[in-house]
Amino acid sequence: QYDKQEIAILGMTGAYGIPFLISANSGRADLFFAYIILINTGIVFLSYKKAWKAMVRLAMLVSWVLFLAWAFTKYTDQLYVEAIWIMIFLYLLFATASVIYAVKSKAPLGVVELQLFLLNNILAFAACLLVFTDGSLDERSTMVTGAAFIVFAFQTIFSRLLLPGERLLFNYLLTFTVLSLVFYTGMRWDGITVTMTWVAMAITLFTAGALAKSGWLRLLSIILTGVTLGKLVLVDRNNFTTEQKIIAYISIGILLLLLSFFYQKFKQRLFTEKEK
Repeated sequence: QYDKQEIAILGMTGAYGIPFLISANSGRADLFFAYIILINTGIVFLSYKKAWKAMVRLAMLVSWVLFLAWAFTKYTDQLYVEAIWIMIFLYLLFATASVIYAVKSKAPLGVVELQLFLLNNILAFAACLLVFTDGSLDERSTMVTGAAFIVFAFQTIFSRLLLPGERLLFNYLLTFTVLSLVFYTGMRWDGITVTMTWVAMAITLFTAGALAKSGWLRLLSIILTGVTLGKLVLVDRNNFTTEQKIIAYISIGILLLLLSFFYQKFKQRLFTEKEK
């Protein structure tokens, strides 16, 4: 009746507090999160009808914090199936909430929607690490990181195909894809294999950036090259053999020379033409 988002947020706060006030401490996580998802569904619908973006962003943060706290303190292997379904529902609900308003208004995604979509991805990844790895950095966390790379890669491709005008979304998703692949290779292998893989990734990114006239890809390539060089100087120099050091330094040196050559030769074309 008053059409005020502030009043809706107060009601939402009370709705989240009800389970804690009437709980019988049964430990039924399925019932608790079913209630939270039901409340969130109403919040997403209301934010869609009223364009109340702050409301759904707050709901997402509260919901994922509740799940992460539960996963950190109460989760056991017997609750594996329930945890997976809860994560799926929460992720899909807030991923939908982040784009539905833009679809309704046929407008580009705004900063708030982008933040919501990307933060939902990050929090879902953190939840997967807690559930699937018990918070331990072992082979399971490597597999979760590899799965995250696949998910981000598909999202990047779909955003390019289905939302070609959303360049900022594409750039952010591409960054997540590269970061997850960098972390995966760093967790999966070690030594010269990681260094040479990162060099190959940097070359691929720069080549793709030059062909697509994408400054973002070229920037990622330069950053990854710097990280690789820092790893080589600070970490690998005490672990590599002489032959491995020679191979790594020559490879990075060639990469830096190529970057410098292409920058000087095609600088005007790369930076003055309209990016695709």
